[in-house]
Amino acid sequence: MKRWYTTGLFPLLLLTLIILGAAAGCSSTTTTSPTPGGAGGGALVINDSIDSVRIESISPRGDGITDLSVTLISTQNVGDEVNPVADKVGQKIDVWTDEDVSVLKVGNTVNGRIQYAGDAVIGITLRLYDLALK
Repeated sequence: MKRWYTTGLFPLLLLTLIILGAAAGCSSTTTTSPTPGGAGGGALVINDSIDSVRIESISPRGDGITDLSVTLISTQNVGDEVNPVADKVGQKIDVWTDEDVSVLKVGNTVNGRIQYAGDAVIGITLRLYDLALK
């Protein structure tokens, strides 16, 4: 009586395990951020806008980040990218920036860019950058 591993069953079993292991290793799960303003589960969309805002409040966090409440005066699209604040002109919105805001005061008008930032863990927020006092 031959042993089962010499009859070809062992190599077939080994080959099956190798193939299944390789297939399992090749699969991946991608965690994506919710699409802002849409149904959750999609990737964060490529977005940007060129904006003019009036500063309503300035709140430094102490970690190099400053939270700002601003009124959106105007916004322009950037190419084919989604404008995250297209429907917010005239409204007060909350944004954050990692830029130096030491020269800014409440009431100042600032030109800059706004984009969605973040992920499903920290949340989706609006980032104000490329600031220039008007």
